[in-house]
Amino acid sequence: MPEVRRASVARACACRGQALVELALALTVLLVLLGGTYTGWAAMHQSVQLTSAARAGAIVAANDLQGHPTMPSCQVLTDATAAVNAEQGASSTYQPSGSGCSGTCGSDCVTLSTAAGPLSASAGITEDLVTITVTGPIAADIPVVPGIRVSGTATARY
Repeated sequence: MPEVRRASVARACACRGQALVELALALTVLLVLLGGTYTGWAAMHQSVQLTSAARAGAIVAANDLQGHPTMPSCQVLTDATAAVNAEQGASSTYQPSGSGCSGTCGSDCVTLSTAAGPLSASAGITEDLVTITVTGPIAADIPVVPGIRVSGTATARY
């Protein structure tokens, strides 16, 4: 009889080891899925914040261009960048990019573009538009999907 008990005890120990390996594999997959979900949520949250900041920058740029149509685009972009930084609660996180401004932005950029679009195609009336795009990386608290860049865009008439 002692032989039978030893075999069943050995089998029970082997089953516990197998269960532990299965748990480790399942938890790894679960943690990767949760990390990916969190990273996606963080990207969506930051996109909403950047769109709000871009809207503030577009309003400032439109007001600058409406009051001073000949203002250099670099000055307009600098003012819009200041508004973006104020909206984000940062002093100089976002840097202007392009539009004749010197220097380069790292990973947090603000760009400006202007265009004339049709207000009423049948009447031949056009409107002037300014578009601000704010781009930045998401904070990688959980580095499941590193290197995601998020942007927010807003357009205003002037």
